[in-house]
Amino acid sequence: MNGKKGFKINDGEMDLAPNIDGDFLPKSIDELRKDMPKKIVLDGVTEKEGIAFCHIMKPKGDLKHAIENILTTALIARKVKNVEEAKKKLLMIYYKGVDINNKKQLVKVYVDVMGEALFNIPNWELCHEVVENGHIVYQYMFEYVNPKCFGWIKFLLPLITSIKNSGIFSKFFPRQMNEIRMAEIMTTYLTNFAKYGNPNGIKNNDDEYWEPLSIGNTTKFLKINLPKPVMQDNLHQGRVKAWQQILKEDKLYN
Repeated sequence: MNGKKGFKINDGEMDLAPNIDGDFLPKSIDELRKDMPKKIVLDGVTEKEGIAFCHIMKPKGDLKHAIENILTTALIARKVKNVEEAKKKLLMIYYKGVDINNKKQLVKVYVDVMGEALFNIPNWELCHEVVENGHIVYQYMFEYVNPKCFGWIKFLLPLITSIKNSGIFSKFFPRQMNEIRMAEIMTTYLTNFAKYGNPNGIKNNDDEYWEPLSIGNTTKFLKINLPKPVMQDNLHQGRVKAWQQILKEDKLYN
C-alpha cells in the first residue's frame, strides 16, 4: 500500500484514476453513466469504513485539527466555493452531543468523518446519481461483526465494529452459529441477485424484504445484522442529507 522501499510515493494519495482519453473512455464517467443501458445495482458500505485508515493514516497532532483537514480536503475536491462556511456547518453536525475535550468521543467523530469523506458520501452520491438516471439500486449497510475475529488486530483499532475485510480475519478463528447464519443470509442475497437481478429472489419474504431505492428516497438502506436484516431510513444517521443540503446551498448562494 505504501509502495516499494527506495521509491518516492504520494503519502495518503492514489495515482490511479480514470483517464478520459477520448478512445477507451470517450466521455466523462458521469456522461457515460447516463448513456449506459439500464442496470440493476447492488451497492453499499460497512458501518465504519474509516476505522482501518485510522491506523494507516494516523492523525498527526490535534484530533480536531485532523478532522478539519479531512473536511477541507473533501470540500475542495467537490469544488465547494465557500469551504470555510460549509466546513463550519458540517462540524456543527458532527460535534452535536460530543464533548470535544473527550478524546474517545473525538476519535469516534474522526472515524465517521474519515469514512464518510472518503467512502460513504461518494458511494451514496453514486447510488443517488444512478437512481436519477433510471437504474434500479439496492443499497445496504453491513453492520454485523464478531469481535473475536480480530485477534491481535483489535489492539491497532480505535473501535471494534464492522469494517471492510473483517470477514477475512474470521477465517483464522472458529466459526460461531451467528457467523454461519450471517453467511447464509449474505450468500442467499448475492445468489438471488446473480440469478434473478433481485436479492429477494422470486419468493419475496415480507419480513426481510430489501426495497430498491426510489427517486424520492435514496437514503433508505438494508441494515444487515442479526437477528435479521431490516430496512431503515436516514443513511449514516441523516448525515448524508446534511452533506447534500450543504453542498446544494453552496452552489445556490456562492
